[in-house]
Amino acid sequence: MGARWQTRGEIVRETFERDLVRAMPAPDVFIRLDDTTILAAISSTDAYSGQTRCAQVLREALQFFLGRNQDSDLSISRVSALTPNGVSADRLDPMSGPSPRSSPRSPHEAESQPAPPERWTPPLSTRRESFSFLAERDGIVGFDIGVKPVWRLDRNSVGAYAIRPVLPAPLSSFTDKDQEAIDACVADFVVPLLKEYRSEGGVFAILCPFSFATLSARSPRERLIHRCAEVLDVMRRAVVLEIGGLARGAPASRVTETLSMCRPMTRVATLSIADPSATEILSYESGADGMALDAAAFTGRQLGTAITAARRRTTNLVVHNVSRTESIDRLRALGATHVTEGWPEQECAEDTFAAAS
Repeated sequence: MGARWQTRGEIVRETFERDLVRAMPAPDVFIRLDDTTILAAISSTDAYSGQTRCAQVLREALQFFLGRNQDSDLSISRVSALTPNGVSADRLDPMSGPSPRSSPRSPHEAESQPAPPERWTPPLSTRRESFSFLAERDGIVGFDIGVKPVWRLDRNSVGAYAIRPVLPAPLSSFTDKDQEAIDACVADFVVPLLKEYRSEGGVFAILCPFSFATLSARSPRERLIHRCAEVLDVMRRAVVLEIGGLARGAPASRVTETLSMCRPMTRVATLSIADPSATEILSYESGADGMALDAAAFTGRQLGTAITAARRRTTNLVVHNVSRTESIDRLRALGATHVTEGWPEQECAEDTFAAAS
């Protein structure tokens, strides 16, 4: 805020503290440590929910005062030690899920440890189902929805799972009504999975795509929320929302408003670009927590340019549908943080991802 901080600093701090108290009322306690740091002692909810609520309050206040809320503008940390000399804290990664305890403290806790996704029956990463809907122009359209592991490139390991529709044409080529029908199918696939996530004690993030056409309009958005009502608690804890179907000329103000409207229903809200003509959206000060690119929609040079543009706005960048001819090392060097492989129709060779691991 530059010179304005001297006159507005106190107003900013009071806003943060008031919003934190509203998000997490007593018995939670908030103590200012210095000009730009607040210590939150939270007992009304679990640690991870507390962290995500703090992050949401921080982003909303930054958007209000600065007109931006990029990841580079904020820091969320978990206190690791309290000593007479001060507070020690570890920086948290907004794209990683809540961490399970390294070891149980009691036999009861040992029994309640989360089941790894590969031990679920069937394994989470093998899920794939067929759906269909009545398109306005083309009649009945069939497509598949499945789950793909998300490789985290800095750790060379699977860090999340992504819901991936396999559509016969780009999402933005369908009418708004068609996109709402596709989103309804995605919801029907996701809801049982999130119920299973709850019962199995899942602790990882799930990337879930819904269209801008549905999420930006009040009635379609409310219908979608109603469809997911019984798992909204899990969505707020686990789902990384990917807003897709963005086309060239999408108004920046409407994109930002849609992100804001979707934050209460998911853990993280991101933008997904699958149209090279829509890469202008990567330059928006939208306040997105991250971005996703569909590699299958870009040439090699286009993809590199898009990754570079996206990295100017976010430190969290997923590249989906990476082909067997693409170099994982190149994507990492360009700034991609996460990748998913394609389906058999666009499958990457396994040794490509073995090299990453």
